[in-house]
Amino acid sequence: MNLIETHWLSISLIAAAIILSLAGYAGHLVYKLHQQKVRVKSVNAARLKDITESLDVIARATLQQQCGISEAVIRIRGLLDALSVQELNFQQLLPHSAQFYLKIQHHPILSARKKLNKLQLLKLDAEREELEAQWEQRILKELEQFIVVLRQKS
Repeated sequence: MNLIETHWLSISLIAAAIILSLAGYAGHLVYKLHQQKVRVKSVNAARLKDITESLDVIARATLQQQCGISEAVIRIRGLLDALSVQELNFQQLLPHSAQFYLKIQHHPILSARKKLNKLQLLKLDAEREELEAQWEQRILKELEQFIVVLRQKS
């Protein structure tokens, strides 16, 4: 074998080793990507399960009068918005609750509510109670149906 053939053989072997190394690394990256997708899917499934359970608890507590309608509607809307799942659309699933939410969404909650004076609080509470009385039966019927839908999705 002459010198040129030896160099070509050496270069070919080095190129083959580099190509095999890169192929092995690419395979490793594909495997890591697969593992990451499986983990993300698992985390998303657990999150969906937790949110669905929370929705069920809120709906049942409201039906048992352990949770006020206003609080329930605000919490349910927040959880459904966090899901961003098309099949659990707040306005489609709970149209009465969605309409009720539009009427109370301007009411301050938590620290914003604590900043109000007593007269403002009384006025807002009276407005909220009047709205709850008007919408209560429709929302409670809706929540009964909502529980059935949630159990079908689980």
